[in-house]
Amino acid sequence: MVLVDQYRNLFLGYHRNQTASLDVYLQALLNSVNLFFRDIKCPSLEFVLVDIYNMTNNESGTFLATNKSTEEYLYQLQELGIKHKFPSDDLVFLLHPYNLQGINEFQTSFFDGFCNTRGYGFGQDDARTFSGVTMVARLFARLLGANADNIAGCKDSTYLMANNRSSPDKHTLSNCSKTNIQHKLQT
Repeated sequence: MVLVDQYRNLFLGYHRNQTASLDVYLQALLNSVNLFFRDIKCPSLEFVLVDIYNMTNNESGTFLATNKSTEEYLYQLQELGIKHKFPSDDLVFLLHPYNLQGINEFQTSFFDGFCNTRGYGFGQDDARTFSGVTMVARLFARLLGANADNIAGCKDSTYLMANNRSSPDKHTLSNCSKTNIQHKLQT
């Protein structure tokens, strides 16, 4: 996991009078994300926090300096991963506390990037209330080959990969997404 320096500082500011641990918060965030994938079987799927890379002020400043397209952010994150030799079989994602303008949250990761050199994505979380869980789950599903439901054949979907914020199904994967992810895991 890659964190912009402001994310870590924000977490420490929110939790300064508590014995909170950023590692514990991030693992709890991933555990919540894992719930979205609980129905994936053969093989089952679980995301585990392996390492944390805290960006320097300079790296964070460069990454967040100007409004960029979603694709530009992804390629910049990939370049950071190559520079620091992040393993290509890992999912590398950046958490930041900002609402980046012009970002399509359905494209904040490379499509089908899992287990290759495109296992990168980024998402927003407030470092306090796990506000980024749904976005990170969507990012991971996309990395695992699940496209937006309206593209993947589930036109009227109200599930995670649909753009429906008020649906009671928004915290689960559609059958289209499950099938796509299952196919990716078996190949």
